[in-house]
Amino acid sequence: MVASMRPDLLNVAKALLELGANVNAYRPGSHAGTALHHAAKKGLDPTVHLLLSHGANPFITNDDCNTALDLAREKGHVNVVRAIEGRISLFSGWMRENYGPGFLEAFAPQFMTRKIWAVILPREARSPTRPVKLELAIYPELQAAKPRVVVKLWKSQLEEPKYNLADPSMTIFDKVTKSRYKLLPAYEGDKQQLRSFYSACCGMAQVI
Repeated sequence: MVASMRPDLLNVAKALLELGANVNAYRPGSHAGTALHHAAKKGLDPTVHLLLSHGANPFITNDDCNTALDLAREKGHVNVVRAIEGRISLFSGWMRENYGPGFLEAFAPQFMTRKIWAVILPREARSPTRPVKLELAIYPELQAAKPRVVVKLWKSQLEEPKYNLADPSMTIFDKVTKSRYKLLPAYEGDKQQLRSFYSACCGMAQVI
């Protein structure tokens, strides 16, 4: 854990892991967490990559119920956020989001969309005994560490895209916040990307 907090001890952390150190060892208390928590909080993305590649569990929460991803988002460590999301996400990529009053969509839809970075993540490790709970994190840009909004997909209603349209979209209705999100592929008419996104929302990982 000490090695995971210091960038100059990356090789020490690597040596310890290769010698059989428990990558998911947990320390309770005021500085609670695993080595991954500590590396994420410090923004040490090389150490985060090292720990993840050796089987660090990104779903473990500390005494404050925060995962390593939560800490990295809170501290603004973009590279760490992308590293952890890249390891566990079912989908990550550019999308377009429809915004503004609904009646304007019919008149000028091309002016009512903005690019977003969308990531679909499980809240916990997959289990054969219960369905996985998924979240959609919407970021205003790729370099944003904190999502603008996080949608609990298991508490949302998904509308299957109408792929026969020239530029199909997918609507997500968040039953908790009563918010509606209309998402389109990054490039107009890219139906394959929208299929990948919809499949991920339903729990099927995209094929990289």
